[in-house]
Amino acid sequence: MPITSVIPYYGSKNRMCKHILPLIPSHTIYLEPFFGSGIIFWNKELASSNIINDRWNMAANFYQQTKLNFDELKKRIEATPFSRGIYKYAWYIKENPQFYSKIELAYAFYIGVTQGFNSNFGSWAVDNYGKSFTAFKNRKMKYNKEVLAKLDNAQLENMDAVKLLDSKKNLTDVFAYCDPPYIGTNCGMYGSYSEADYINLLEILAKMKGNFLLSSFPNTTLYTYIKKYGWQVQEFHKTKTAVKGKRGISRTAKKTELLVANYPI
Repeated sequence: MPITSVIPYYGSKNRMCKHILPLIPSHTIYLEPFFGSGIIFWNKELASSNIINDRWNMAANFYQQTKLNFDELKKRIEATPFSRGIYKYAWYIKENPQFYSKIELAYAFYIGVTQGFNSNFGSWAVDNYGKSFTAFKNRKMKYNKEVLAKLDNAQLENMDAVKLLDSKKNLTDVFAYCDPPYIGTNCGMYGSYSEADYINLLEILAKMKGNFLLSSFPNTTLYTYIKKYGWQVQEFHKTKTAVKGKRGISRTAKKTELLVANYPI
């Protein structure tokens, strides 16, 4: 059964999921090097082997604690109000992780991304019409046993994405879905992702013997690799979800998103 993402993330593929799932080829090993909200993992069929990776320690720890201490973490989450004070507490924990237990860090991570503006640790997502409150309330209900069951079928990694891909590059039965932080955009905890990081990713993808599907904004560097390696492309035009509009006024800002693959799509 499909599961909505447990946590929101800036750049999450909620709207793209329906386009991505039909493009996934047959595979034995599923690899998601930039897990984030994991919307594709939650909604695709499990493979024989499933490897999910997040290089941010707090994110990786959250999923680990979900597996190890689900009942305790769920109880804390369900009892949490939508509160500026609670959000500030979570922020303090993030800034001083050495003083807190792993389960407390997991709780702080959840509060930070579910109560933060644009799903980031930055500022509290207060609004005048209750949308953020409602979103948080609904999100708490999605943290359930289905999540735990699916995580029980996954290997959790906490390492550099390119190094992980490099370790799997010679496997012919692997499929990697890659949704890296977008260069030139503010992606909160992944804001330091550079042009060099992006090129390193493209270089390792070019060496993959298995299949990959990459989500990316259009850019000159990517088009160079597409042309060089004959990668397949699908283009989508979407409304920017991070554009904040007033009540009753539609969001009109658009973005172009590419899906790039080394197999026919």
